[in-house]
Amino acid sequence: MTGNPARRRLTTIVAASLWLVLAFLVWNVCFDYGVRMSQFRFLAARTAFLRGTGPRVEMANTMSQGIGQSAWSATIACAPCAAVGIAVALAGWQRRT
Repeated sequence: MTGNPARRRLTTIVAASLWLVLAFLVWNVCFDYGVRMSQFRFLAARTAFLRGTGPRVEMANTMSQGIGQSAWSATIACAPCAAVGIAVALAGWQRRT
């Protein structure tokens, strides 16, 4: 990059920020999807219990397990975006100094 150092710094900050925002959006979408799927699994299991074809299922147990699994899978899914954002920020910082 050539040009004004302040402009390069601003460009680096914007690029890193956009990667980190993308990482947050990926995390949020994956987490919400996992929680929604846990809800559907709970409702299916609860329906089976009420029909007399399945064991009793408690919402707290099912949802806490689903939330934990969703958080892990969302973190793994957003890690590449966050890594690129951090790498862009570090590269811009090292280039300035």
